[in-house]
Amino acid sequence: DDNQIPLWIDVPTVGPIVGPVGNTLDRGVGYTPYGEHFMVQCGMEVVLANGEILKTGMGSTSNPSAWQAFKWGYGPYLDGIFTQSNFGVVTKMGLWLMPAPPVYKPLVIRHKKVEDVSRIVDAMRPLRIANVVPNVVLMMSAGYQLAMFHRRGEVWDGAGPVPDEAFAKFAASHNL
Repeated sequence: DDNQIPLWIDVPTVGPIVGPVGNTLDRGVGYTPYGEHFMVQCGMEVVLANGEILKTGMGSTSNPSAWQAFKWGYGPYLDGIFTQSNFGVVTKMGLWLMPAPPVYKPLVIRHKKVEDVSRIVDAMRPLRIANVVPNVVLMMSAGYQLAMFHRRGEVWDGAGPVPDEAFAKFAASHNL
């Protein structure tokens, strides 16, 4: 980056299959403390079914210098009705950028058994609540990871649903 601007945008956890706007509209998450994307969304431009353009938040004012700085604007807060819905087509969206941290150290912990999930949640909960771990905590199954980075035919080329055994075999051979 030529400008060396010390700001980050949180990227969607689903990898290269979606961008920040689509992920936010689907109430997706990312990896950093700004990973709850809808919470850091600020202002939308939406084309309604009748062709009218609606600008939410401060975007509805004339010369909106605070459109992406002040989330609430005047009157009712409407942004949520455009998430996971078909009430309009979002053509613009403000997303707050996170100040670049002095260091970022991602951590991955792998567990082979789904039975461990409740113990993992119990261990992570106090760390997340106390903000020892400030970012979004993600738990992904091997099937979720496979869907993000591999095509179905790589795992199973048969008809019908992919059998659990095929997932397990592919996951084991790819260290997932």
